[in-house]
Amino acid sequence: MVAKVINSPSYPSLSLSDSIDRTRKIEAKYRTSAADRGDAAKLIGFRALSGPANKTLAALASYGLVERAGTGMLRVTPLAQAIIHPRSDSEKRDALLEAAQTPQL
Repeated sequence: MVAKVINSPSYPSLSLSDSIDRTRKIEAKYRTSAADRGDAAKLIGFRALSGPANKTLAALASYGLVERAGTGMLRVTPLAQAIIHPRSDSEKRDALLEAAQTPQL
């Protein structure tokens, strides 16, 4: 019998790696400009803003990769920029460590 792993309800539903991949798709179109949450959901593979899309966007936010940018809007954070477009290996390493430690347990 396999033991079921129970995570906190607020713990991210995606791994950091998957979250970075999805953030990269949003960043490629919007850079650091504000993006509509529905448009961002479509960029990361959802047909519309839905429960699963909201859960995925919440995971990106919990790692500090996106932030609110007004009602129904989000923005890619400087932390995500440091991971996606690092100026050095040490900057990327530090940003990855910060993102990994950001979710509240």
